[in-house]
Amino acid sequence: MPLFDDAGRLLKLFRGLIDTLGGRVTAWVRDHATIEIDVTDKIRNGIDLVHGSVMAAPGDTAGAHAGIFCADPGRAGRQ
Repeated sequence: MPLFDDAGRLLKLFRGLIDTLGGRVTAWVRDHATIEIDVTDKIRNGIDLVHGSVMAAPGDTAGAHAGIFCADPGRAGRQ
């Protein structure tokens, strides 16, 4: 799911699992990133709880993005 800054520049386009889960960045600054996923029945397990891997995936991706953030829109941390 694409993320744009206030000027309309593309900040992030997810691929793979996070895109499949509908993940979106709600905060991304130096040393911090927040990725949210809406809870739906499709991501629940057999006892009606959110599957553990679904809970781990946004944390993994947010941690990686917190580390690669770059304030320069033309640099790799924003690609």
